[in-house]
Amino acid sequence: LAEVSCNREQLAAPDRSTRHIEVALPDGVSYAAGDHLGVVGGNPDEVVFAYMDRLGLARDAVVRIELEEGSSSSTVPLGRNVAAYAVLAYHFELQQLASRAQLYALSKLACEPAEAEHLRTLADFGRDNSGEVQGGSPDAFERYVLQSRRTLLEVLQEHPSVEVSAGAVLGMLPPMKPRYYSISSSPKHSPGVATVSVSVVQGTSPTGRRHLGLCSNYLKAQACQKSFPPSVMPSLPGGPSGKGMPLFTFVKDTGSSFRLPQSDVPVIMVGPGTGVAPMRGFIQDRVADGRRENVLFFGCRDESDYLFKDELQAWEADGSLKLFVAFSRKEGTPKTYVQHLVEQKKALMVELVMKGAHVYVCGDASKMAPDVKATVARLLSEAGHGEDCVDRMAAEGRYCEDVWAAQSF
Repeated sequence: LAEVSCNREQLAAPDRSTRHIEVALPDGVSYAAGDHLGVVGGNPDEVVFAYMDRLGLARDAVVRIELEEGSSSSTVPLGRNVAAYAVLAYHFELQQLASRAQLYALSKLACEPAEAEHLRTLADFGRDNSGEVQGGSPDAFERYVLQSRRTLLEVLQEHPSVEVSAGAVLGMLPPMKPRYYSISSSPKHSPGVATVSVSVVQGTSPTGRRHLGLCSNYLKAQACQKSFPPSVMPSLPGGPSGKGMPLFTFVKDTGSSFRLPQSDVPVIMVGPGTGVAPMRGFIQDRVADGRRENVLFFGCRDESDYLFKDELQAWEADGSLKLFVAFSRKEGTPKTYVQHLVEQKKALMVELVMKGAHVYVCGDASKMAPDVKATVARLLSEAGHGEDCVDRMAAEGRYCEDVWAAQSF
């Protein structure tokens, strides 16, 4: 269990949110710059309640789950009474897309023949049972589920004749998984406290379903110690602990080369958006050690989402950081991305790499990271260091990436 000691908004944009969150670590828990903070969040109340309504469970219902020993690897509490709300909120993924296996199981429980047939059609893998698209066009499952981003709950709501028990649905749902955030601090700067930058995910699916990022919205709500819904615990909104809904966190060593070098060599960092998070931790670490050859390429839309602006500019002013900022949507400024700035600073890049610099890239895996890597590779090749220079650096642990895929609703 963890407590949030600071939770503040970082953006000045009314339609978007990125939270700076400081988590007080329990005694004996430590971390290093570059580690991740694992967080087990809770499903949005509206999604939990929609499941409870479909399953005929009262808001304050209590359930007891029994399974054969060794038949489950999830964290579901077994053999004791527990609030149905808590089981759905904390122990199962409720917003993932429906699977063919789930649809097939539901087809056996539909009382209306037309609904049963529809569910069987959706679950069908096709004549060759390969699951591949037949004839280059999407099959019924791909149209209904994948393209429309339908969840199991939506399928249940759209097939009202399906008579399914709460236990059967729990057996179909995948267990809750932790989400990981790059720690944006250094223990040399804030021992006992790990900070993260969380982009709050909200959107609308093709079916009109409101999608709320599970963990990001849960963390945002921790700004005021999220209470249990009154309909769940009318007499104890703060829960048994009195501190609201619990926040479970742990430190995860990434087990990768995304670590600062032990020697005093230059460091080049590329981190647009919340990709700046681990770079902030790296800079804090380096400044604490008196290491001043630090370069950061940061990217954002405009001044409204310029994360850690005051801190970054302060480090730049005292000579601890060379800072280059790319604005992609700033009025009166040409659209610029971090890879463009990297190219503009070709001479500096080549000079520092030849001095043994380590390069760190954090952020979007689909476009930004490949574009930055291609740019760096081209610059070094043009400088006469070989087309495989970046590959050699990666093999030596000198070109490191901490990237993730963009979330779809």
